[in-house]
Amino acid sequence: MARWGREGMKSLGRGDVVKSFLDDLTVGPLDDVDRGAATST
Repeated sequence: MARWGREGMKSLGRGDVVKSFLDDLTVGPLDDVDRGAATST
């Protein structure tokens, strides 16, 4: 996906650095995501 970001920036004449990395949202559902961020166990 970073490739598309780089190509898009290049087509706009920009030289910004585009980095990619894996995060939890690429893996699947997050535990307790539907209960909200301020939950305690």
